[in-house]
Amino acid sequence: MTILLAIDDNKNNLLSLKSLLIEAIPDCNVITARSGSEGVKLAKKHKPDTIILDVIMPELDGFETCKILKTDELTKSIPVILLTALLTDTKSKIKGLEAGAEAFLSKPIDSSELIAQTRAMIRIKKAEEELQKKKTKLENEIQSQGKILEESNREYKNIIENIGEGIGKLDSKNKFTFINNKGAEIFGYPKDYLLNESLKKILSDDMYKVVLEKTSKVKPGNSSKFYIKTTTKLGAEKTLFVTAMPEFDNKGEYLGASGIFSDVTKAIRDEKLLKKQFDLASISSATNDIKVISQALLESALDSDDLDSGVIYMRDRLDLSYNRIFSIGLSNDFLASTSSLDFDALKENYNKKDVFYCAEDNLPIYNEIKVKEGLKAIGIIPISNDDKVISIIIVASHDVERISKETKKTVQFLVNQLNSAFKRIILEQENIANIAKYKSLVEGTKDAILTIRKGKITDCNQALCTMLGYKSKSVFIGKSPLNFTTNKIIAGINPIESGVEAIQETLKHGFYEFEWILENKKGEKLWVEARLSLVNTGKQRFISVILRDLTKHKEREAEIHKFKTITDKANYGCAMTDINGKLIYVNKAFADMHNYKSETLLNKNINIVQCEFSQDYFKNIDNKLLKKGYLESTEVWHKTSNNEEFPALLNGMLFKDDNNLPSYISYTIIDISKIKQYETDIKKALAQAKESDQVKASFLASISHELRTPLNAVIGFSQILNSNLQDEEIDLYSKLIYESGLHLKEIVDDIFYFTMVKSGQEKLNNSNIKPSLLVAAAHKIALEIRENSKKEDIKIKLLIPEKEEVIFSDENKILHVFKQLVRNAFKFTQKGEITIGFDYEKQKKAVTFFIKDTGIGIPSEKKDIIFEFFRQADEALSRQYEGTGMGLALTKKLIEMLDGHIWVDSELEKGSTFYFNIPLDHSKTK
Repeated sequence: MTILLAIDDNKNNLLSLKSLLIEAIPDCNVITARSGSEGVKLAKKHKPDTIILDVIMPELDGFETCKILKTDELTKSIPVILLTALLTDTKSKIKGLEAGAEAFLSKPIDSSELIAQTRAMIRIKKAEEELQKKKTKLENEIQSQGKILEESNREYKNIIENIGEGIGKLDSKNKFTFINNKGAEIFGYPKDYLLNESLKKILSDDMYKVVLEKTSKVKPGNSSKFYIKTTTKLGAEKTLFVTAMPEFDNKGEYLGASGIFSDVTKAIRDEKLLKKQFDLASISSATNDIKVISQALLESALDSDDLDSGVIYMRDRLDLSYNRIFSIGLSNDFLASTSSLDFDALKENYNKKDVFYCAEDNLPIYNEIKVKEGLKAIGIIPISNDDKVISIIIVASHDVERISKETKKTVQFLVNQLNSAFKRIILEQENIANIAKYKSLVEGTKDAILTIRKGKITDCNQALCTMLGYKSKSVFIGKSPLNFTTNKIIAGINPIESGVEAIQETLKHGFYEFEWILENKKGEKLWVEARLSLVNTGKQRFISVILRDLTKHKEREAEIHKFKTITDKANYGCAMTDINGKLIYVNKAFADMHNYKSETLLNKNINIVQCEFSQDYFKNIDNKLLKKGYLESTEVWHKTSNNEEFPALLNGMLFKDDNNLPSYISYTIIDISKIKQYETDIKKALAQAKESDQVKASFLASISHELRTPLNAVIGFSQILNSNLQDEEIDLYSKLIYESGLHLKEIVDDIFYFTMVKSGQEKLNNSNIKPSLLVAAAHKIALEIRENSKKEDIKIKLLIPEKEEVIFSDENKILHVFKQLVRNAFKFTQKGEITIGFDYEKQKKAVTFFIKDTGIGIPSEKKDIIFEFFRQADEALSRQYEGTGMGLALTKKLIEMLDGHIWVDSELEKGSTFYFNIPLDHSKTK
């Protein structure tokens, strides 16, 4: 039985169509669908012999439905007859045929024509099915035979082309008949050039003789291994290691040779350079004598062919002058002149330039010195430590104007070695100074500091004596720190056991911190905070201990406990910090407000909950609080543990100790997010209301102007058409009426398409597309617009790259963008040319299209607003150029649907270039 599928959103149309088909084709079964998506599902399920498809439907129209059917393997061979109410619109017919339809009928439908077309499609379908069976059978036979051969050939080619060495084959005249990509890269010539080119033209005469000599002595079936030197097309010299296998016939005649070769230039050069660098590194690390190190390194650098002189300066740390350490080949006048120059200014250029540069190009101040000395090139390299210039190296040449890359590497090694040596010597000097500084700090702090080695105190500061009431350090030296605690259990703590555990944990983990109880000379107990760190100098290992008196801290903890009892149940945030901002108490409301647990916040600085952008503001608040003693209802921004920011109202109070010194700060905080959000919502609603009124007024004024112009033409020319006019006049007026009608239709189409896109009803229909075909379609659009606009003098150019990749995106939407941009280009260009093209962005995996014109250009202040709905560069009603202000905004919306980006470069009176990029695979960006 013949199956027919009718798709139309109008129920009455479907009933009429079904009755007509059943009556005309009795042995058929007519299936109906009320939408494109439902029709596609039924087509896949029942595989009908013909599909009759209405064009005008919501969601998926007939063209889009047809495209889906024709791109699906299950339905692409089913004939489709399109029905439309657009009379005989040529563009619609073309669009339908391009979508894959086999026939196109206009409403009202001639029943006899419909039946004839349907029967013809049924016959075509059955004939195609028979042909498809034969074709499938034949393709399977061909595929099975060619698959093995194709796979074998592909594997062989893949191995040859991807091997890491060059492979080539020569004929009996030593011409290349094959060379892989790596081989062409090694020889430094294009592959096409090398093929059918004689090896004799590639190599020097001496090297060619080496090849002939090495291969002539090889017995059949054996290979010869040897080195040759060659020069690339760009003049670079290379050393190659070759394994050649000559071939002979039965008579011993030479037939050619196959060879494998690799570039060993860098390996040979690096081997020599490595030995030289090793020797220099040994010298620079074995001595602290700057002059010896400088002489060895500079002499080594001047072994290069393109350097013959140089000098090394070192900066005095006190007067900041530059003193010469060692020089070769430069006059005293030159050395005196350069040592007094401003090398700090030079460092700024060095950060932006190559390590070498000619003086006259970058530093005019050196030109006179350079000419006097007879130098052609100068290389000047500052050496820095902590971003300060500590040394200057100058290398120069009397013979060459450009320093080679290899020499630059050699000098860079010189720089690195000197930098390392200078820093090492400076570090040693600083270590000596740091020891003295350390002793000063240890004795100057109020915290008690001691060192423990093998369980005994080896050193301590005077603060330990003061803390425990002793006069001399000798009381502690050589004794165990456990001698200065108690064996009584206090608050559930055994101080002796705690001290032993602290030492063991420090030896195991490197650090330990705990609260300990000491006993002073009078037998009084005092709480201390003890911090133990394991120190390993390489020569010895000991424990460093810092003890801080916690007496005041314990008293403050008691006060906090009272405060905590009150605030723990408060429904607003409460916190206390010490004078440095460390949180010593937070209530549950404060922790919950910031999405932390209370114990996580304790001992953290309060800035953990303060927004980073407000840090300066918080510092200012803290200063005011310390000065005034309180902080009242101050708006601040805090953040949660998830970095979510929220506004808050902060109050604070400063508490002082017995000496009237700031001790700690109490804060209360209320989250005012909802209040702020309410204010923001009101402001936003007011702004949106104002903007909506402005946009509506702009759109109505613009669309009224745009619709009135073509309507006036249609009405006006229609009124003067009468029998008294000449034929030429009638033709002219009719043409003007037709053109105005097209313009009117274009405006209506834009409004309809804008409504679809703006409401979200316009869907994506992605497929594989060649960018060159899109540009070709845009070219066709441009030709039509040029003809219609009577601007035949404007040239149209295309720019298409040689290599091309397929993109996966929505072809119709890209073409709509092209149409809008090309239409704009012609609208604002009176003469010159319009260029259409594209290029690839490899890093972004995207293709960038562009339309360039030589029109009037766009003012810089208008470049952004032209992409807004109902906005134009010239928004006056008396403007010269027509337009609704929807085109570019709609274009931007379509590009964003495709995950692309659109922008414009323009200059007044010179023209504009519109760019838009599309991802190579739109589906992967979702």
